[in-house]
Amino acid sequence: MQDLSLVRVFVKSFSMWFLLIISIVGLTYSIERIIYFVRNRKDIRVFCDGIKKMIANARFPEIIAVCRREPSPVSRMVENGLKEPERDASIIYELMTNIINREKVHMENNVGVLGTVSHISPLVGLLGTVVGIIKSFHSIALTGSSGAEVVAMGVAEALITTAAGIIIAVPAVILYNYFVRKISVTVQALSIARDEIITELKIRKLKENV
Repeated sequence: MQDLSLVRVFVKSFSMWFLLIISIVGLTYSIERIIYFVRNRKDIRVFCDGIKKMIANARFPEIIAVCRREPSPVSRMVENGLKEPERDASIIYELMTNIINREKVHMENNVGVLGTVSHISPLVGLLGTVVGIIKSFHSIALTGSSGAEVVAMGVAEALITTAAGIIIAVPAVILYNYFVRKISVTVQALSIARDEIITELKIRKLKENV
């Protein structure tokens, strides 16, 4: 009876080598994105409440200092908008919106790679299975042996590539959906924070004009 091992499958199947490369790429970018989000995490709600209190008391230099001391998407947005708080609210709104869009691009960086990995891994695995079955029946045709052991061995070896593709795709899909959801929630939270800060600025200017 032939020995069926992963080493043998790797040596004989180009699909397994391709899947290995795909898995390394997916793992690398997953770790990179996790590190990015951990480094840039910030409770936007709490931060925004603190900024609004400082705006009410006209403590704008302190706001800039806090933003530079605690780098994150929301702090960069606030800093860019409130460097010159005497500007018109519409200009500050545009400045903050530009930062939100820029931060969204940074957050989405490399996330598409995970989506690609999750989609092509099962297809590569399926390709390996089809090629493996073709090779198996080709061997049967050449040797004239059609025993159940020969057929089962070839099919089992071919199916390993499909299993490998699915194993790679499942965590890639989970991480991709997690990152997409996190980006969407963060962008929404930044937009809400921007609107609240603009409103607080308008309220302060109205009080000054009374």
